[in-house]
Amino acid sequence: MRNRTKHAIHCLLFISWVAVFVAVTRPEFPKNITTDEQERSWYNAFLIPIDIIRMTSHLLLLPQLIFGCIGLLAYSAFQRSVKLKNSPCVAPFICFRVVTRGTYPKLLKETLSKNVRTCQQTGIENYWFEVVTDNQLNLKPQSRLVREIVVPGSYQTLKGSLYKARALQYCLEDGVSPVTKGQWIVHLDEESLLTPDAVRGILNFCSAGTSDFGQGMITYASDTIVSWFCTFADSLRVADDLGKLRASFNLLRRPYFSWKGSYVVARYSAEKLVGFDHGFEGSIAEDCFFAMVSMRYGLSYGYIDGVVHEKSPFSVDDLIKQRRRWFQGIWMTIHSNAIPYKHKALLTACVYGWAALPVLIFCFMLPSSGYFGSLTTYDMILNQIFIAINVYQYAYGAFISFKEKYSSDRRMLLLCVIGAVCVLPFNALVEATAVLYGLISRKIGFHIIQKSISSTMLDQKEPRASIFACYRRFNNIRFL
Repeated sequence: MRNRTKHAIHCLLFISWVAVFVAVTRPEFPKNITTDEQERSWYNAFLIPIDIIRMTSHLLLLPQLIFGCIGLLAYSAFQRSVKLKNSPCVAPFICFRVVTRGTYPKLLKETLSKNVRTCQQTGIENYWFEVVTDNQLNLKPQSRLVREIVVPGSYQTLKGSLYKARALQYCLEDGVSPVTKGQWIVHLDEESLLTPDAVRGILNFCSAGTSDFGQGMITYASDTIVSWFCTFADSLRVADDLGKLRASFNLLRRPYFSWKGSYVVARYSAEKLVGFDHGFEGSIAEDCFFAMVSMRYGLSYGYIDGVVHEKSPFSVDDLIKQRRRWFQGIWMTIHSNAIPYKHKALLTACVYGWAALPVLIFCFMLPSSGYFGSLTTYDMILNQIFIAINVYQYAYGAFISFKEKYSSDRRMLLLCVIGAVCVLPFNALVEATAVLYGLISRKIGFHIIQKSISSTMLDQKEPRASIFACYRRFNNIRFL
């Protein structure tokens, strides 16, 4: 089946699903549950604030919804393999930079070896990998293509940046890294695995030179899966890459909805111009803060073809702590005086809509007062549209994530899509917990999630995962 046909089917399914879902679950105009005038006034007094919160949250999340739909409908995710537009010999120099505390040296060495082999397969010549670490890892003997930079414990930035921002700023100091003007930096995490398509996409992006920064899609299901719940939960992130991120980069040429800290391709001169030294408020979610600050300089951004593989958190506890750090860091970003409001307006709306998630879950179980008349009805319809699109995004993100892993096993692929949809309500509770945790806890620390897979962990989790038991039963069903 041709890729255009696949995309057309996806668009048709998307629109049909939303239309059918809203039609079937069409809300009726709410009626008061009491006829007594005094009781009704108390009833409305309780529900009217709930209606206001619900309608406000929907309006705040509306820009994100619109750009997500544009990205999913306007751009195909069923593209053929990325092809080089120019010879790798004439491509600019590229530095693949990994920042780590040195907690998982074995994982890092294995990842570097795989990434070096991938680069060699694509024919790229002008590159090296640069590992920036707080602890000595002795990686130099591994390959001439791998350099190691150890951040001195005594190093301090001018504004007191911490954690990853401090390490990234150290690399921009004069005489630390040999990367110079006219060259490019690709930021990766410890577990980031490049694919040939991603390398070719990066080469095309850097050779074109029409944008200062770029980012592509990251999936989380290609390698060994430890926590199926967390992997399914990250399906929404995959859909976000294909939706609002792609739309904002291609249409607006700006990261108005922020971006991720990994698979970021940056022109060295542009990155040095912005820098990572933005104090403590820019240290918790340094990627988001950098993106918002960078827009002050009139730089351009583009979307990169090709996918990078990473891992989801290995436990729900790590998932909550990860989301909590993101929420706190982005919350500090949108309230920073260093960022003009015109650059952070859309992100601010999204974050406040995110912050209202605990209340929205509570509101979901309550009726509406009907005080706002037809406006209430329109809001309830909008709520159904939100739910329908969210369900589709989970399913679509899971399909894109697992289609390579289970390309020859359609039953397992279908089961993964169903599993991602089933996880949605539970993940909403996890996200709400992370928001509450982020609001009431102090904004200190930089939690590092578990990334290294032990044999004990695999023995305990992978073979016993309930999805395999479901699959064995599902696989016995014969389809006509």
